[in-house]
Amino acid sequence: MALLLCAGCSRDAPSTALDVSYDTALTTLELMHLVVEPSADVLWDSAGWIMTLEGEYSLVPTDDDGWFAVESAASVIIESGNLLKLPERSSDRAASWLEYSTNMSDQGRLARQAALDRDGDALFQVGASLYQSCVECHDVYWTIR
Repeated sequence: MALLLCAGCSRDAPSTALDVSYDTALTTLELMHLVVEPSADVLWDSAGWIMTLEGEYSLVPTDDDGWFAVESAASVIIESGNLLKLPERSSDRAASWLEYSTNMSDQGRLARQAALDRDGDALFQVGASLYQSCVECHDVYWTIR
C-alpha cells in the first residue's frame, strides 16, 4: 500500500501547472496608492509615540479592535508583495523588483506577528524596516505607472 502512495510522489511526475492569466485591474501605481499605502499607514500610525508639551502619547493599540486593524493591514502588506510578483506587474522588471516585493511580504509577516503578540516595540521596529524598504524600492522604481 505504501508503495502505491509513493508512486504519485515521483520527481518525474508531469507538471499540472495551468496557464493562468490574472486580471490586474489596478495599475501598479493604483495598487500602491489604493491598497499598499493605506495599509502601511495603519502600521505606521499604530507604532511609536508623539511627544508634546503636555507629555508623551503612545500610538500603540490599546484594545483588540486596534490590534486587529494592525493585523489586517499587515496581512494586506503580505499579500500585496505577492500581487507585485504577478507576471503582469513584474515581467519587465529586474530581479530587484522581486526582491523588494518579497521583502514587503516578509515585513508584513513580521508586522502581523507583532500584532498577534501585542508587541508595540516590535511593531515600531518593523515599521521602520518597512519604511526603509519602501524608500529603497521607490528610489529605483518611482516612475512606474
